[in-house]
Amino acid sequence: SQIRDQAILFKRSRRYQDAHRSFAAIADAIRNDPKALHEWAQTSLDLARSPATDDVQLLLRREAVALLERVLQLAAGQPTRTAWAWFDLARARAGLREPEARIQDALEHAIALDPDEPRFRTWKPR
Repeated sequence: SQIRDQAILFKRSRRYQDAHRSFAAIADAIRNDPKALHEWAQTSLDLARSPATDDVQLLLRREAVALLERVLQLAAGQPTRTAWAWFDLARARAGLREPEARIQDALEHAIALDPDEPRFRTWKPR
């Protein structure tokens, strides 16, 4: 859809609030689109890193987790998409200060699916 493509363009140009608003407006239309949901989840994670209240950051990271879990359901058979969804899930879990084992589990899934991606191996939770 045009709004989906616009939302992705907003994200790529780091206009995260515009991207997030656009994705939210078409949530029903993209509920079975793993690429769009993944882009939305990444947008939420990027927004959570910008200056915001703790409550807003928490909501954005929880939203990202829910979106990424949906991406993982939908993207079976897409190893690259699935690897990145697992990696972003590790990032979201780290931001939520989930137990180290849950963060590591997601990261290990990503590495298993794409062992040659250097960003998976060099990333460290803050």
